[in-house]
Amino acid sequence: MMGGKVEKMALSKEERKKRNEYQREWRKKHPEYRDYMREWQIKNRDKRNMQQRERFAKNPEKYRAIYKKKSLEWNYGLNLEDYNTMLVEQGDCCAICKSDNPGVKNRGWHVDHDHITGDVRGLLCHKCNHLLGNARDNPEILTAAIQYLIKKEGK
Repeated sequence: MMGGKVEKMALSKEERKKRNEYQREWRKKHPEYRDYMREWQIKNRDKRNMQQRERFAKNPEKYRAIYKKKSLEWNYGLNLEDYNTMLVEQGDCCAICKSDNPGVKNRGWHVDHDHITGDVRGLLCHKCNHLLGNARDNPEILTAAIQYLIKKEGK
């Protein structure tokens, strides 16, 4: 515990799996909770949105950092230390093109991951992340694209 705040550790894949399984089972046993939450959110949507906008407007950097931390933990099982270590190991640049510019203001680097296993592969700039996404993470498509470019370069 530092400064009166509880430090949370990023969950491992197994821990996230257990948590998600527990939540699914709990929701199955308590179907009324889903209806209650939907009703509450609909009834209080304007109030909740206004409060969130006000908090963000007062300190946008703080809330971007909070969102980034939660997003890394929830989506990839990474904490900020893991993320920063990965970036340093890559030379503070994109793992593919070596650009030092992530490409989108206030977004930072994209966490590249295998969509089937969830394994994190590296950090990419916006353009390289879209490159892999448009190729559907398929090495055969990327190889064909390279061969196409080489063939057309010679003409």
